Amino acid sequence: MAKGLNKIVIAFLFLMFLSISAVSAQENTTSEIGLDENMATIDVEETVEDTLNLGTSDDSVIASESGEEDEVNAVMNEDNLKGSISTFTDLQNLIDNTGVNNTLTLDKDYSYSDGDSEIVITQSIIIDGKNHVLDGKLSTRILYITGDYGLFQKLC
Repeated sequence: MAKGLNKIVIAFLFLMFLSISAVSAQENTTSEIGLDENMATIDVEETVEDTLNLGTSDDSVIASESGEEDEVNAVMNEDNLKGSISTFTDLQNLIDNTGVNNTLTLDKDYSYSDGDSEIVITQSIIIDGKNHVLDGKLSTRILYITGDYGLFQKLC
């Protein structure tokens, strides 16, 4: 009788350890979102929001539940650029044409647009923003610095 009970206890302990390791493995899964994937997600959310706003009336359940989210989206989508706007591609060209250890002074705001990639800084450079804005439009990464140093001054 004792041998049979020992086998049952050992089998039970084995199954318990097996189930704990399966749960731990499930919690370790991660994923990265690239720059283009993030923009696709934003585009889909804007399309869904536009569809909901077109197809609902003020007294519907969906409109009443999404009121708080609409306020947040309105603040996030608010145009906070101060002056004339250029793309990240334009800024990348300016950075590439600035010499090593020189200062690049920005004279306008720069905004991410479809087809732009992250701004790559491969040399030591100082960027004086003069309180201009780099608007990444909720991108996950807009700068990639591989130079010895990159100094940013007065940049919003």
